[in-house]
Amino acid sequence: MKPFEILPVARDEWRQAAQFYLDHSPRAQERFEAELDETLSWIQRSPRTWPLISPSVRRCFVRHIPYSVLFQIHPDRITIISVMHQKRHPDSWRKR
Repeated sequence: MKPFEILPVARDEWRQAAQFYLDHSPRAQERFEAELDETLSWIQRSPRTWPLISPSVRRCFVRHIPYSVLFQIHPDRITIISVMHQKRHPDSWRKR
């Protein structure tokens, strides 16, 4: 399995989302983190399973919460480029 590299902007999105859920309740934040961890595990096990949304970027929807993880596959790693809420503009990640 390839290791992850998480772009700083994606890490910030992750932190902001976790804080949003924590502000709602600790249980909601725990569920968010667990669902995101599971999604990353799926990506790591089978990165080519997820559909391309551009020539080099794939998207995996997070179960039970309105987020998706956008990523690229490289020979030596998987780069997470966005942890994106589904209500955001779908092209918001393209400048990365």
